Amino acid sequence: MAAGLPPGATARAVLNDMLWLLPPLAVLVAVGLAGRSMNDGAFLIVTLAIAVTIMVGLGVRSRVRRGMLLASCIETESPWHRRLRGTLLLWLLALVRAVPLALILAVALARAAHPLTLVIFVLSAPGFVLLWRFCMVRMSTHVLPRFLPDIALRIAQFVALAMLVTGLSLAALFAAYPDLSDLSLGQAIVHEVRAQDADSAVLLALMQFAAGKDVVAWWLGQQLLPGLVEPVFQLAAWAIVLATDVLVVWSYLVFCSSVLCLAHWRSFNQVMETERTS
Repeated sequence: MAAGLPPGATARAVLNDMLWLLPPLAVLVAVGLAGRSMNDGAFLIVTLAIAVTIMVGLGVRSRVRRGMLLASCIETESPWHRRLRGTLLLWLLALVRAVPLALILAVALARAAHPLTLVIFVLSAPGFVLLWRFCMVRMSTHVLPRFLPDIALRIAQFVALAMLVTGLSLAALFAAYPDLSDLSLGQAIVHEVRAQDADSAVLLALMQFAAGKDVVAWWLGQQLLPGLVEPVFQLAAWAIVLATDVLVVWSYLVFCSSVLCLAHWRSFNQVMETERTS
């Protein structure tokens, strides 16, 4: 998108992107609201759909980044330009990356104890779209058009990640947690793991694993961190303890990015079309 487009065109593009995100976001909300009641088959189907979406997005964007490398290092007449542009191995690597991200996102949504988590994710989607479009407009005079969507999307992802993680870390300082002060770490883990409930055996096992991870953070927070008096040090300590939540936010942003990549397939496909004609 060029910087000279009229405001109406930009507004229509943003609205179109938001509409593309609505159905996938509805699926995520459904997982958050009814995830615990899904059986194994339903949970695996939903997770597979999320994984495939992420895989396609990661695969296409990997081709774009491979195209950047080849354009700067390899002569287009060289046979290595065709050999290195990305084949089945690239898509397999995308699948290997997509499956863990899909599982992390699905389990986090199913375990969401408060609807506020879902609200934050849904409300952040329009902001993410606006951020991406803003980056595209600002960078359109500096980046080649065929690489612009991916570069702008990458910048938007990292900015959104920093903002969401900061917000969640601040919220974690004032959230209510189970009182674990009289329990050992082992007792706390066993108590929280047994408290998990889900109809799907696969989801239950994953939820218990995630609960064990959370209990370690809560126990450390209640046993060690209250001695830190300065709020800045408390925030830093909680940010370290809750570092694994970065994976949840990143999984969500990669999913949204993959949906946008599919919605703008032709724009991202410019790199592959250039490779075929070179």
